[in-house]
Amino acid sequence: MMKSSTPFRRLLVALAIGAIVFQSAIAQKPALSSVEQSAASRLNAKTIRDVTTALASREMEGRGTGQAGADRAARYLADKFKKLGLRPAGDNSTYLQAIRFKVEQSLPASSFKAGETVFRFKDDFVVAPPLPAESKNISGAMALAGYGVVSAEVKRDDLAGIDLKGKVAVVFDGKPKNVDDATWAKVSNQQLIFGRLMSKGAVAFVIVYTGSPARPYSLIASYLARRRVALVDAPQLPFKVPPIIVVGENAAEKLFAASGITYREAKQKAEQGESVSRDLNKQAALSVQVNQGEAASSNVIGLIEGSDAKLKEEALVYTAHYDAYGKDSDGTIYPGAADNAVGVAKMMAIAEAMSKMKPRRSILFIALTGEEYGLLGAEHWVNHPTWPIEKVAANINFDGIGTDVWGKLGIIIDLGFGHSDLGALIKDVTVAYKIEIAPDPAPEEGFFFRSDHYAFFKRGIPALYLTGGPGGDREAMWMRAGEWLVTHYHMPSDTVQANWDWEGARTLAALGLVAGMRIASRDEMPRWISTSPYNRPRGTKLPPPARQ
Repeated sequence: MMKSSTPFRRLLVALAIGAIVFQSAIAQKPALSSVEQSAASRLNAKTIRDVTTALASREMEGRGTGQAGADRAARYLADKFKKLGLRPAGDNSTYLQAIRFKVEQSLPASSFKAGETVFRFKDDFVVAPPLPAESKNISGAMALAGYGVVSAEVKRDDLAGIDLKGKVAVVFDGKPKNVDDATWAKVSNQQLIFGRLMSKGAVAFVIVYTGSPARPYSLIASYLARRRVALVDAPQLPFKVPPIIVVGENAAEKLFAASGITYREAKQKAEQGESVSRDLNKQAALSVQVNQGEAASSNVIGLIEGSDAKLKEEALVYTAHYDAYGKDSDGTIYPGAADNAVGVAKMMAIAEAMSKMKPRRSILFIALTGEEYGLLGAEHWVNHPTWPIEKVAANINFDGIGTDVWGKLGIIIDLGFGHSDLGALIKDVTVAYKIEIAPDPAPEEGFFFRSDHYAFFKRGIPALYLTGGPGGDREAMWMRAGEWLVTHYHMPSDTVQANWDWEGARTLAALGLVAGMRIASRDEMPRWISTSPYNRPRGTKLPPPARQ
């Protein structure tokens, strides 16, 4: 799942304290049809467990986009589709849709020295994007530029009285205590700040990362030191950005040593609204070593052709991303069991159950690559669809952090259900299963935008993103989720756990199966609610609506 831990933390805190409300309280439970009951009974928890275990195995090496482990995973999934009797729906009558990617990574050979102090890669500093197109060596005097903010609205000019020409600019993250979050977000836009510093002649930047217990420097360093992947035709920045170094607070103490002010003093003054900009009276030397290249990876696509002479021209698309963070340059593997091997496994169990059926509409199953780097596989498919995009009825997407294997499923989260009549459809299905629908408790975090369903939304295709967890003791769930987010999420320890409850995942898959059966069988394709900003024709290439 392409997300920082913050959205999940707020989401699960809300669950823990009971800030969600039961939306699907209906006195009489809508019954499942006998056909739906029969199909759901064919969903196999063992299939979910076995596929999850295979994808998260060391052999798959974290399924990193553009790496050998992802190729092995793609072949494994293609073989599963073939054995189920699904038709290939990728390139050239195969199950694979090949995609070219740009790949870049800062290397451990990168170095940073301030005065006589040598900082260690990753332990003390990391290189932040955008990475330079080639390795660079930079040197210059260091100057503290506060937060880099110049704004009459907040009565602040961090560039007053300092000369940045040819210098390495040091800036704080965070904010002063006397400015509200909304105003600060407006005046501290990073593009604005770095553009201003560049215009003053800065040759490199050092960001002092403050962090928090939930997001310490070590966590940020782990992410920034990993490979970065983009579609090969992704637009380039129209200008070159100097190298950007990120340091934690421990390194900042050394950085400010013998400068005339300690880091703690400077930070405290800045937070109180005072100007702290000044020369730091020492030279910096940066060597940013990067590896740039290209690689290929594939979406994996299987098809069940519809049985209705007319409706089979339309398709329901199931998606789940199979990529994780792969294998790092030091040999570290990120297995991605919860995010998102278990999501792919639920989709595969649905494919297995539906392979015995004859749905009226056609059904596409797409195991997507590149999600962790920005929904890249989904974006590629909707822009290069292997099915006429104007005839894609809907999308059902599985993703999350694996909370549905933590016990009996009791809740799913409403992430955009109200945009289309799929909201009413999934509500009926959840009531039949006695599952609660909870509203998004932190919409300001943009959780809705951070999984593959959003690529379909932008192209005018109604979608359901299905993620959920157990009911019962919310406090216990929070304690477990807090531990998982800090120590396992997107980490080498995201492995299959012995105490996972595969019936929870099977129930979530059943919701997706029954919802899909109803979409595939009704005469009309799902429709947008008239007031939704996504209420546009399928296949639209209009810019997406502004994020609210």
